[in-house]
Amino acid sequence: MDLIKLPNTDLELFPVIFGTGNFKEKLSKQEAVYLLDAYVDMGGCCIDTANIYGRWLPGAMNTSEQFLGEWLRDRGGKVGVMITSKGGHPSLSDGRCRVNRECLRLDLEDSLRTLGVDC
Repeated sequence: MDLIKLPNTDLELFPVIFGTGNFKEKLSKQEAVYLLDAYVDMGGCCIDTANIYGRWLPGAMNTSEQFLGEWLRDRGGKVGVMITSKGGHPSLSDGRCRVNRECLRLDLEDSLRTLGVDC
């Protein structure tokens, strides 16, 4: 597949972005690793995640980013992918709005730590 150039940037992306919202809920760690490797082997280079993915499962935290971070570390962090994440999702306990600078900063800093990346 041809890469798609993002307007006004130097970024070129695979036309299919790999979503990680079902890690742990519907995919085991083994299945997630297999699919991530297959995606990259096919030329995929953009993976979507979010700090909230997996938090809705009983006793789970941000399992999507945990699986993804472990996958990156196991490959020495050199897999040539761009990771997009999100933050500021409503509180799962009370639905409280979290779309503000502080909550976004906290979520994204947590994502960076969990993923083991600096940007």
